[in-house]
Amino acid sequence: MRPVVVSMLVVLLLAPALTLTAARFAQPAGGFWVRLISFTPYAVVSYLVVLVLLVVVSLRSRGAGRQLSLVAALVAVLGLALHVVWLWPALTARPAQLPGPVAADQPNRAAPALRVMTVNLLLGGASAERVVELVRANRVNVLVLEEVTAPERDQLAAAGLDVLLPHEAGAPGEGYTGTMVFARRPLSDVTRLPTESGSYLMSIGSVRLVAFHSAPPLGDARAWFAEHRLV
Repeated sequence: MRPVVVSMLVVLLLAPALTLTAARFAQPAGGFWVRLISFTPYAVVSYLVVLVLLVVVSLRSRGAGRQLSLVAALVAVLGLALHVVWLWPALTARPAQLPGPVAADQPNRAAPALRVMTVNLLLGGASAERVVELVRANRVNVLVLEEVTAPERDQLAAAGLDVLLPHEAGAPGEGYTGTMVFARRPLSDVTRLPTESGSYLMSIGSVRLVAFHSAPPLGDARAWFAEHRLV
């Protein structure tokens, strides 16, 4: 591959990767930047590809070209390392365990993972029957619903949600303000968080659960950042 082509590829890959890194590090308050940060994990792929290209180029180049390749490779290594640090908690996280004692006749059996599902009901316009079907098919332990209206809550009950998940917290509301949690096990220490939409902090056994519906990161996203700092 010609050095000019490699250089163009490096620039095309490194420029957006560095932009994502800078946005993730600085976290500007604009809504555009918040949405851009959601693509941060893709920078890992860009840095890896750039690093491979630059290693190949540095092995074939001499003089100033090789030095520039090594400098760019160092930038790629630093960017890659930073993104790995950011992603590491998500990559190494273990699923929460469903609270409750293990059966006496199966002392070596691990507690089942706590399976949580969340659904935005789109201002109460979602199919209650479909939601309940998904809960049943996926053996969900905890269901978090956003934008629950009073009519939608009645439809969920009629579809059998209360039988599958008999414990609940939160409340329906008007528009996007209604947030509710349904669970197989009792919910305790329920606290309403002061967000624009309905958000709650609660416990299910030893597990702390946040049912969070934040302000949308549109335009000036300072409200979005302020609500996320609550949790």
